[in-house]
Amino acid sequence: MQMMLYGGPELQAAKLVDVEEIVPGIGRMICPECGGNSTEYADLFPPELGITNCVDCKGTGYILVNT
Repeated sequence: MQMMLYGGPELQAAKLVDVEEIVPGIGRMICPECGGNSTEYADLFPPELGITNCVDCKGTGYILVNT
């Protein structure tokens, strides 16, 4: 299934994303913050911040959504 994802200032940016339905009413999609690769995302920050994974998906690469 696909859904529209909105973001940015005043929710002006829109992107069509694929959602995998896990059970009725719950789906999972690739994390929009890290693009599914949380380790490369963490490399964007200085080491003194201590960020080792994407904060949104907790390092899994996916987030859960209501379908």
